[in-house]
Amino acid sequence: TCFMFFTTAVISHNHNHLSIWKSRGANLMTSWVISLFYGHPAIGWVPTHNQVHHKYNNTPEDSSRSPKIFRGNHIFSLLVYPTVTSLVQTKEINEYIRSLWKKDKTSFWMAISEYVVFFGTMIVLFLLDWRRARCFSSSSPSRWRCSSSSA
Repeated sequence: TCFMFFTTAVISHNHNHLSIWKSRGANLMTSWVISLFYGHPAIGWVPTHNQVHHKYNNTPEDSSRSPKIFRGNHIFSLLVYPTVTSLVQTKEINEYIRSLWKKDKTSFWMAISEYVVFFGTMIVLFLLDWRRARCFSSSSPSRWRCSSSSA
């Protein structure tokens, strides 16, 4: 799990800065796969990381900076970081997707497809076996206890 976490973080970071494939379709499918391992549609990186973090790099305007509400880095900051940043970044992601609708309908529908694939997969997994599907839920405290014997 830890290996996949770091591997996915590196792949998703690089994929969002520079497409892996020449084919737009292959890059979209790669984003779908990254989303499943990363825990959020990969398109969310564009407004939050590429457009905001690299522009404001850890200044108060950077919605992904850490720490936000605490001084210094410590275990509690690490535990609340995903929730705190997602509350702020959801607005940026929604604004970005709305802007795609106005500027580039193809990119808009590609972004929407990432959400459909991600949440559709999560729904199917929960319908197939909700106990094991908890392992994929980033909000589930039981995800660290999940194993093949947790049926």
